[in-house]
Parts: sequence; structure tokens; C-alpha cells
Amino acid sequence: MAPLKKSILHLSHPSHYVHEVYMASEFLCNGCKTLGFGTRYRCGSCDFDLHPHCTTCPRTLPPSYIHPNHSMELVMRKAAGIRQNHRQCDVCGDQVLGLFYRCALCDFDSHPICSKLPCNVQHNGHPHVLKLLPKPVVNGYAQNSSFCFVCGGVCSLWCYQCLPCGANLHLTCVLTPVEDESQVFPPPPHFTQERGRVSNPPPPIYTNHNPHVGSAHLGPQAHFNAQDEVNQRLRRGAYGFMGKLVLATLVHGMVGIPFLFGN
Repeated sequence: MAPLKKSILHLSHPSHYVHEVYMASEFLCNGCKTLGFGTRYRCGSCDFDLHPHCTTCPRTLPPSYIHPNHSMELVMRKAAGIRQNHRQCDVCGDQVLGLFYRCALCDFDSHPICSKLPCNVQHNGHPHVLKLLPKPVVNGYAQNSSFCFVCGGVCSLWCYQCLPCGANLHLTCVLTPVEDESQVFPPPPHFTQERGRVSNPPPPIYTNHNPHVGSAHLGPQAHFNAQDEVNQRLRRGAYGFMGKLVLATLVHGMVGIPFLFGN
């Protein structure tokens, strides 16, 4: 006899139980309003879907490297509040809709999935451990933007960075392997390889875009479009990314990328 499917009564859908199912298709989570694929908790009669993580995320999230000063509370944003006030995730920059974590004291918001990102990772395209940071850092100072060494796109929000080298990595590029070292975009030239010391002031071209791709000048609208593209990739891939992270920790690495959890 096949095992019974898991069933949960969730605060976001209190009228019926939701049941664990697998469907080889994309879906919009009715809890956090971000996309997912594959396994979900579903109420078929209401056409209601939840990410597995959204069914089990705790009501209170203790202080962590995402938000070290205070605990965050799980809240459910209703449609009226969404229309009246635009709020965005302080980790990925995308809008928060439905379920999200909030610190009212700091006005800090986070998607449930963004609160679970590992603080340290290692990528096969770079020899050093990469640390999750709110913004790219140069010589101890946060910068408005830098670029990803895998895809060459703009990094202006949370990203993974090698502190000694200044190399940055998009959250959604963590699982993109590099087969040829010549494909890797080098770190900014104002970084030296020794202890992250700055050899000279950052060239202006590195403050807003990657000179290896695109035009020599990036205006405000182009910068916005570049970040919007990153946000769309985050929105589309975050839950698949986290599922692969869980699998990677079990099999000690995936596509040459070991993941390191903890400080």
C-alpha cells in the first residue's frame, strides 16, 4: 500500500487541508506569492498551492546573519495592504506579497526563502570561500554595485563575495558551474590579492557596471533594467535553488560546488 500523502492545515488556508503532491510544472505559491516548481502542498478544490518551506517556516525567526539584531515575525500581507503600500524584500529586492518575515523595529522584510540562504558557499569558478553580504564591499566599505564573476551582471543587493579578492556572485548564479576558467570575469582592478587591500581608488567604471559586457556607460534606466532582470531570475529560481542546496548538503556538493553553512 502506498504511503499516505502528508496533509497540513495552514494559517494561509484555514478552510481546508493542503496535501503534498508532485507536479512537473511551475506554480505560484499562494503563501509568499513567488514561483516554484515540482513538489508543493495543494488544495485541489480551491486551486491553492504552497511551497513546502512555506508550510513549515516558523512563526518567529530568531536573529541570524540575515538580520542579526532582532527576531523577525512571520506575517501575512493581505491584498488591501499590497495595494496601499509597496514593500520589498531587503535581501533580493523583489516585492513581498503574502507571507513574509518582518522586523518592525528595523523596517526589515524578507521572503521566507531568502531568510534561509547559506551564509557561506564555495564555487568551482573561484578558489576561496564566498560570504553572503548585504552589498559588495571594497576595503571594508559597502559599494552601490559591482558585477557577478559568473554572468557579468550587476550586483547591487545581497550577493556572495570573496573578501580577499573582491569577486562577487549573484545568489542565483551559485549553482551555475564554470567549465572554463577563461569564462570567469576577473575582480575589479583596484583589488590586490593580498588581504583585500586597495591598491588605488576604484575606477568609476566599476561603480555601476561590468566593463566586460555591454556599453561603456550605463545610465539609470539601464541599471534599473539590469537589476530587474536579476530580480526576475531570483523570483523564478529561488525555490528550485534552495531545493538543490538541501540536496547538495546531503551529497557533499553539486556540480563541483560544496556549500558551507555557518559563520
